[in-house]
Amino acid sequence: MPNSPQKTTLLCLHGWGTDRGYFEALQNSLPLQNFEIITFDWPGFGASPKLEKPWTLEDYANYLADFIAKNKIENYILLGHSFGGAVAIKAIGSGKINPAKLILSGASGRRRTTVRIQLFKFMAKIGKSVLSVWPLSIIQSRGRSLLYRAARVHDFLDAKEENLKATFKNVVGEDLSHYFDKITVPTLLLWGSDDNFTPLADARFMQSKMPGSQLEVIPGGRHNILKTHAAVCVEKIGGFIK
Repeated sequence: MPNSPQKTTLLCLHGWGTDRGYFEALQNSLPLQNFEIITFDWPGFGASPKLEKPWTLEDYANYLADFIAKNKIENYILLGHSFGGAVAIKAIGSGKINPAKLILSGASGRRRTTVRIQLFKFMAKIGKSVLSVWPLSIIQSRGRSLLYRAARVHDFLDAKEENLKATFKNVVGEDLSHYFDKITVPTLLLWGSDDNFTPLADARFMQSKMPGSQLEVIPGGRHNILKTHAAVCVEKIGGFIK
């Protein structure tokens, strides 16, 4: 169904391991007489069907483009949080969609070779084989969980389905930095000063590469500022949209 031309349409993309309900606090803080909020559950999350095979960011970008086309959504502002922001970057940078404006909150996309990522990739490759050796095989399930928690890859642990775990590996394995300078729509980077999942340094790097982008930092905010600092975020979003 086409979006309302009388209201500002905000198409919201949730992050990994959550669902469309993630934006409830934001919706409750927005003046609904002025905004139309559209959101959905990514395949593999929330009420959407389980994945029948591992997906890539390309698959999710295609899904987003199809969703927009099928629902005849026009002249919309795209808001992507974390993983949702990565899909937005991929879809816009590859020319699949063209929103009027873009808002990225704690968006992933810059895949630096950090110690945490190196440890995750290492464990993804050899963790199972190491823990299959007796006596470690006795505690294989618990041992793998402890090793992944040591790498602080909670999203991987939260993925109960094997296809979703494989999808997570695909997602974190793709660097999107080469798309940043292709995003020319007005862009607001909305970031928590203390985000420990996608550091503020990533936002500053994005800002340096995205023409016409602006960065708003929420003091004391972490990764989920759209929930924890919803009222402040709404104020920043309102100023950006005007």
